[in-house]
Amino acid sequence: MKISFASGRIVWLVCWGPGYEYLYSQSGILDGQWHNITCRRKGQTLSVLTDGIVRDTKTHPDYANTLFGPSWGPKALGQVYTGVESWPFAMSDFRVYKRALSDNEIAVL
Repeated sequence: MKISFASGRIVWLVCWGPGYEYLYSQSGILDGQWHNITCRRKGQTLSVLTDGIVRDTKTHPDYANTLFGPSWGPKALGQVYTGVESWPFAMSDFRVYKRALSDNEIAVL
């Protein structure tokens, strides 16, 4: 799993079973304002939300059981596997939850 920045948007790369998925936020988040970026796995669905609005979503039956285990390789936030940083902005808070937050819970973050 990797969360990085490319082409003006957040990119969430998820490795699962036989392949990869890429999910993207909308572009234009480098506008000098703070934004809430959420990457969520809820059952069989992966979603990227920006400021509480779903921007990209992918669904597959295998997502419910095969994501984020230790066997799926290294996790990266803000850099690629080579160690090159890719965050052109500041981050004030980063959280990981043991469950998928609801849309209402994300809205109040």
